[in-house]
Amino acid sequence: MSRRLRTLAAVAVTAALLPFVPASAAAANPAPFLWITSPSRETVVPVGQPITIVGGSFESEGTRTTRSDVSLDGGATWAHFDHGGQWSLTHTPTEVGPLKVVTRAAWLDQWGDPRTYHVRVGPTTPPGPVTCPCTFTSPPKEGSPVFDVQEPYSPDLGFRFFVDRPGTLTGFTARLGPEVTWARGYLWDDNERLAYADMDLTTGQVTFSPGVRLAPYRPYTVSYHFSGPYYPVAENYFTERITQGPITAIHDDLGGAGVFGYSMSGFTDPPTQVYLDSNYLISPTFEPTP
Repeated sequence: MSRRLRTLAAVAVTAALLPFVPASAAAANPAPFLWITSPSRETVVPVGQPITIVGGSFESEGTRTTRSDVSLDGGATWAHFDHGGQWSLTHTPTEVGPLKVVTRAAWLDQWGDPRTYHVRVGPTTPPGPVTCPCTFTSPPKEGSPVFDVQEPYSPDLGFRFFVDRPGTLTGFTARLGPEVTWARGYLWDDNERLAYADMDLTTGQVTFSPGVRLAPYRPYTVSYHFSGPYYPVAENYFTERITQGPITAIHDDLGGAGVFGYSMSGFTDPPTQVYLDSNYLISPTFEPTP
């Protein structure tokens, strides 16, 4: 069994040990509705300046929740609000890029699943000019050799990134393992699928036609699902943010920019799991708006 499958098996065992919650109890306490109203999805806030994040929650049929929590570090620490409805939190972002905001709420003692939002944080001065189209590449890194992994189930492999200016993602390339017989590429914004196209198995190229407009400082994931027993990986590669021109590989509480997951087709959900800051050798191409 591969290391990743062993990790998933451990998660499954842990889940089996958790207390059983009858379906009737879950139905009696449906998950709260969660939202953030400010900053809006279209707003880019300046780095280094205080901002007020406003959100809220309610139960089904408009009933207020009784508690709310908000985390700005991936759930390591939480700001607690001993009430439902609307809440607000002041924060000063320290770096440009997507600021992850995780919220959760409870009705009495029943906590709903957390939900993740992203606040777009930009610099106080516009980025300088670049000559594009620009492609993110993965030059060799000492201590991070590329090797092929064999698994009985083909994973979805992806790359998380953001851009620093408006523009268009025209596609991406991926280095494929041997014996791949089919592959399809995707573009995701949070959990929403924005585009997909079949991959050229000779070149590893995925072309989105037309290209997809990207907003600056919003997180995106390009990924591919494939049929085949092998895929290449370079572990301990994305140990920090890497910026190449207008494209930045994300590094956050989850770890590095390379992500993986397991699905039947790769069509419904993006890969979100990180393992040893791995790099799956995926290279998006971006053309800034003139």
